[in-house]
Amino acid sequence: MAPPPAPADAFQALTASAAAAAASKKAPATLTPELQEKLKVMVMANPLLSRVGTIELFSSQHDGCSKAAIKATLELVAEKVAKSWKLKGAA
Repeated sequence: MAPPPAPADAFQALTASAAAAAASKKAPATLTPELQEKLKVMVMANPLLSRVGTIELFSSQHDGCSKAAIKATLELVAEKVAKSWKLKGAA
């Protein structure tokens, strides 16, 4: 089998490989809506926990959840403001 033809422009080859690498990275899945609600309740009950502490605590309480999914969901639903968690969209 013959190798593919060399591109006429070297930058074309670089951007094609960069696009392929970006496409191969998947965004972590988020939690189900019911687990998102449980995460929100836990965040509001423990607003002073760190990000890692929140992820570890939720992971220990819910065995079927990956830490990557918990982290992705946490970033979607809450933000750290002045050392405590605030739910996004809440007044």
